[in-house]
Amino acid sequence: MATPCPHCCYTNPAGATTCERCYAALDTLLGCSNCGVLLPNSANFCSQCGFPLAISPIPRVPTSSPVPKPPEGFEDSQPRGDGSRVDPQG
Repeated sequence: MATPCPHCCYTNPAGATTCERCYAALDTLLGCSNCGVLLPNSANFCSQCGFPLAISPIPRVPTSSPVPKPPEGFEDSQPRGDGSRVDPQG
C-alpha cells in the first residue's frame, strides 16, 4: 500500500517512514485491534469500526531538576569575588 506524503502529496512506497521527495515524516500504519483495518499511527479512533485506539500517555517532564551538590573540595578551586583564586593545597 503506497503512502502519500501529507506535505507534498508525493506517493511513497509502502513502508516508507519519510517522503522521498521532501523528506517529511510519514505516518506509519498500525492495525485496529478490533477489526484489523490499517490506520495511521496518529489515529485516535478506527475509521472503519470507531473503536478507540490505544493512546499512550505523554510522559511528564520535570520543569526543573535538582542541582547536584558539588564534590567535596570543589568550592576551594573556584574564583573569589575579587578575581583571585583559592589555593586548594595551601
